[in-house]
Amino acid sequence: MPTEGDTTEVWVMRPTTAAVAMGSSQQPEQFDLQRLNADKIELAPRRSGGGAVFIDPTTTVWIDVLAPRSSPLWSPQLSENFLIVGRLWRRALTTLGIDTELCDTSPVRTAAATMACWAGSGWGELLVGPAKTVGLSQRRTRWGSRVQSMAVVDGSSARISDYVLAEQRSLVTAAIPTHDLGITTSALEAAVVDVLGVKSGGPR
Repeated sequence: MPTEGDTTEVWVMRPTTAAVAMGSSQQPEQFDLQRLNADKIELAPRRSGGGAVFIDPTTTVWIDVLAPRSSPLWSPQLSENFLIVGRLWRRALTTLGIDTELCDTSPVRTAAATMACWAGSGWGELLVGPAKTVGLSQRRTRWGSRVQSMAVVDGSSARISDYVLAEQRSLVTAAIPTHDLGITTSALEAAVVDVLGVKSGGPR
C-alpha cells in the first residue's frame, strides 16, 4: 500500500491457484488442515476482513481500490468508503444486466459470519436476492485507504464450508446462499475497471 503520492490506483488481482484466505484474526487451527492438504488448497493469511474466504481463480474477480485522501474515492468515514466502492461495483454489474441490492448497514457479526466472510454482509457489499455477490474489506492508513473487493460469479463462495472444522460446517453451509450470475470473470473485471475510470496496475 502506498505511503505517499496523490495517485488513485486500481489493482487487478488474478490468483493462479485455489486458496482459503483467513480473516485477520483467524488461525490455521480453525480449519480442516488435513482436507486442505488433500485438496491442495493453500491456506493464506490476510490483514483485513473478519471471516475466511474461498478463492477460486476461475470464478473470482478481485480488484483493490487504493485511494489517497485527496481522491474522490476516499472518505473520512469508514462506512462511506465502503459505500463508494460498492456503488461503483453496482454500476458495473448493471451494465451487464445484473440488478443488485447495496447493503447500507453495518455488518452483523453472527457466529457463521465470524467464521466465513460470505455468511454475512455489511456496508457497500452487494447481494442478488439473499446471496452476497460482492464482498469488501478495508485497510486505512495516514495516506488513505485500500478497499479490497471480490466478486464470485457462481456459487463457489460456499466452498469455504468444506474447509472449516467439521463442527462448524453445517452452520457455515446454511448461512451462505449462492447465485450464479451467468457472466464471465473477464466481462465483470472489464466492466468494473471501466466504471472506476482509473488505469489498472499493481500486483496481478
